Amino acid sequence: MYMGNILEGVTFRDGADLLRHLSAGGRASGITARGAVLKGARLRRIDLSKADLRGADLSGANLSGANLSGALLMGANLSGADLSNADLRSAVLVKANLSAANLSGVSGAGVLAIEANFSAANLFRGQLEEMVLKGADLRGADFSEANLQGAVFDDADLSGTALANVQLNGAELLWAKSPTLAYRCWAKNSLLWEADLSAGLFQRCDLAGVDLIERP
Repeated sequence: MYMGNILEGVTFRDGADLLRHLSAGGRASGITARGAVLKGARLRRIDLSKADLRGADLSGANLSGANLSGALLMGANLSGADLSNADLRSAVLVKANLSAANLSGVSGAGVLAIEANFSAANLFRGQLEEMVLKGADLRGADFSEANLQGAVFDDADLSGTALANVQLNGAELLWAKSPTLAYRCWAKNSLLWEADLSAGLFQRCDLAGVDLIERP
């Protein structure tokens, strides 16, 4: 068990070195592994809660069902990673790369993902309440059936995103570039101040109480 162990600066070869000590589903909560190379690692259902993985390379890793709650992942590379059904609650993903990652069914309430890259990511049915996505790249991401109540999208690029059957009640989209199409969404009491809606189209959406001031 690696609880609290410091692995700062250690480089793992495709996760093999780490996996000598940790099996899938093993505990590694609280470890420090800044800049660790875990590209393509098989870490399904692992407990990395509150781990310090800043700048780590987890591209293509299998983290399905993993516990990453409270983890520090600033600047981490999670592109193409499998995070389906993972627990990311209160994780810090500032400027992290999650392009083309699979986050379907993820628990991500309270995630801080300022300026993160979620382009072409799959967030189908994600539980993403109060997620902070200020300035994030969300182009082509799939948020279908996700719960985004209270989420913050200020200055985010949502062009080409899929927002079918999403919960956006109380969400904030100040100066955001809107999705190409939002279909059957619930956006009661949301803030759309000066959002760029020039290319956006809202069909069969409940916009009751929305505060909308469109950019000229």
